[in-house]
Amino acid sequence: MSLRHYFDASHQLPDTDNLVTKACARLHGHTYAVIVEIEADTVKGGMIIDFKAVKNTIDVLDHQHINDIFDRFEFNHEPTAENIAKFLSKQIEKELDFKATVSICEGYKGAERASWVTHTP
Repeated sequence: MSLRHYFDASHQLPDTDNLVTKACARLHGHTYAVIVEIEADTVKGGMIIDFKAVKNTIDVLDHQHINDIFDRFEFNHEPTAENIAKFLSKQIEKELDFKATVSICEGYKGAERASWVTHTP
């Protein structure tokens, strides 16, 4: 099963030596594109999982400040694209009982300009 979904959210990264774009240390937002891949042998009711269940898990981030969501879920990582993918993968496993590979594009502006990170459990 492969699903593509989008959400909009803000975040703020700490100003460290690793941060090339210092603007990212200020509060700012993006449109994120997400691809979720779930492989399963079991099909229930003709499907692996209802797409809406996966979208609902992703939508916990929609129109939110990701730093606050990470704090609320006690996910003690910086809100980078890599960690957002990891967070969503863990949430899908916890809430839906499926291992999911999650890819994230931060600042999605079309396929030709997209840069992706992927978390595989």
